[in-house]
Amino acid sequence: MSILTTVFLLGMMAVLFPKLNNAIFASSTEHNSLSAQYAAESGAKKAISTFYQSSQDWKWLNSWQDIGDAQYNVQISPVPSSPATAGAYTVTSTGREGNSSKTTHVTVTVSGGDPTGPAVPSGSDYAMYSDSNIILSGNLLLHGKLVAKGTVTRSGTVNYGDHDSAIIQNPKEKWWFADYNTFKTAKTAQSFLDSTNRPINTKITRSSDLTGQNYNNQTIIINGDLTMAGNKSFNNTTLLVSGNITYSGTMNFNSNCLVVAGNSITMSGSNLGGAVYISYGSITYSGILNGGAVYAKGNITSSGNNTITYSKEAMNYNQLIDDSSESGSASTVEVGTWY
Repeated sequence: MSILTTVFLLGMMAVLFPKLNNAIFASSTEHNSLSAQYAAESGAKKAISTFYQSSQDWKWLNSWQDIGDAQYNVQISPVPSSPATAGAYTVTSTGREGNSSKTTHVTVTVSGGDPTGPAVPSGSDYAMYSDSNIILSGNLLLHGKLVAKGTVTRSGTVNYGDHDSAIIQNPKEKWWFADYNTFKTAKTAQSFLDSTNRPINTKITRSSDLTGQNYNNQTIIINGDLTMAGNKSFNNTTLLVSGNITYSGTMNFNSNCLVVAGNSITMSGSNLGGAVYISYGSITYSGILNGGAVYAKGNITSSGNNTITYSKEAMNYNQLIDDSSESGSASTVEVGTWY
């Protein structure tokens, strides 16, 4: 009897153990899956919480963070500055535990304050500003202030057009215009397009598309580099180029044009009118430049005979001046749909 009982029990164990093992494995897998989902949501919530903070630390992004036995990794596009400037952000958070991985997404929209980040302080009259150095060779007639966070090197003659004109080194102000993508978002917002009467020209997306001579009342967005030569005229136009801008010949930018490069601007020949030039790289120009304002993240190198006349009208028209007592204002955060 004992032998039969033993055989029976062994048979039952042979049947039940695989099922029990599968049940344990399924329970463990379900636990890891739930933990991974919880970790992913926790990472996204930390990102949302950080957007609400006045002092924002984003150093923890793009690296695995522990939460219990699980981990999460958060990426945000575009990468926010500190504090985050106005615009739409996509938060992607991945959680993991064991062999389980879960990903969640949520959109966060920051509005209020100045849409391009801290703007140029009202009354600054900065006709030329470099966040690095300014190198001048040739003659410059200056109406306004020439400012460099680094040094100003001169080998030519600077003539001042009025008693308010001056050269300033190492000012307390920092670079104002956030990053290129954030700036582009602000200057392609429908409210800005409507107020400036510059609808987006969807037929022009590459340098080779810019074959005409006259461009009026529009926003042109070039993905990549832009190279122009010959004679062209731009009237009340925004030119947004993600790469480099290089042109020679005679370019007439007038009626408060805005010319922005995600990288560098190189100009030779004649540049007429009162455009605002903004470069997230360097600006190098030779020949004749009549500008309303010239701003660069990198060095500005000038040669030839140039006239820079600060145009507050152009700066105001392009919504680049902060008239408040403090740079920027309160922001609001709106959390979109999770998916």
